[in-house]
Amino acid sequence: MAPPLKIGLNVAFLKPEAMPAITRAAEAAGYESVWFGEHVALPKRDDWWLGYPGNPPAEDDMTFRPENLWLDPLIMFAHLAGTTSRIRFGVGIYMIALRNPILLGRTLATLDLVTQGRLDLGIGLGWSKYEYDYTENDYHTRGRRTDECLEALRALFSPDDVYAEYHGKLIDFDPIAFLPKPVQHPLPIHVGGYGEAAIRRTVRFGDGYYGRAELIPAVKQALRAAGRPLDGFEFSCTQAADPEPGRNAEILAELADKGLTRAIVSPWKKRHTVHGLEAIEIIQEFAEQIGLKPQA
Repeated sequence: MAPPLKIGLNVAFLKPEAMPAITRAAEAAGYESVWFGEHVALPKRDDWWLGYPGNPPAEDDMTFRPENLWLDPLIMFAHLAGTTSRIRFGVGIYMIALRNPILLGRTLATLDLVTQGRLDLGIGLGWSKYEYDYTENDYHTRGRRTDECLEALRALFSPDDVYAEYHGKLIDFDPIAFLPKPVQHPLPIHVGGYGEAAIRRTVRFGDGYYGRAELIPAVKQALRAAGRPLDGFEFSCTQAADPEPGRNAEILAELADKGLTRAIVSPWKKRHTVHGLEAIEIIQEFAEQIGLKPQA
């Protein structure tokens, strides 16, 4: 029996040339989506990971390195869209505060068009000040800029008017023509984060929450307090494979019982390994372990 939640696949650490074949295999194996986060400017420093959520005590506790292949997920998904027909494409997460919202809006609308409405956008602030410094953005106003960027994207994506305008403290533009609009109305926004600010942002802007399963009750409580319905609201989190294969289906069922609606799995057996086509066998084996149904 398939697990009672959607199963996404983390494809962040795969060889670029192998991703089309792996994504097609994931689609055929029954995965609902593939997900890819981003980093744009991690520094060459002995303490580069400090500030990462959870405060890992050592570099070896990190699941990635600055020198990993950090592709732009929006460009990669545009490439993968033409090789698939059903699987969704999730960005988890994208630091929208590093971008101009008009340029970002144009890219997102185009991507949703070429994927035929299969885009899920996970957004977050990020944790590394260096990424803001090196891209000439203000780390200290990233929260406000993220909020204004989301408001600006709402205005740009509104299906009710060809023209859009936005006037905030950090982002400001007069009426501009903006076509095409995304295929999806609204474009699904999944707000990532682990603190009170992330929960408030989720309630204000989110169609879903992307974070930790243990925070689902707090997010639900905040949604109810704001009068927002829970029906259709998605809760997603990442989940590494358990060393005991028989435990994976059980763990996913436990997460579903906690209110999770999508688990983004990393079935890779070794950390810091970049997989090529051999990943196909790994994801197929994992799909069988958790009871995914192959798709014709």
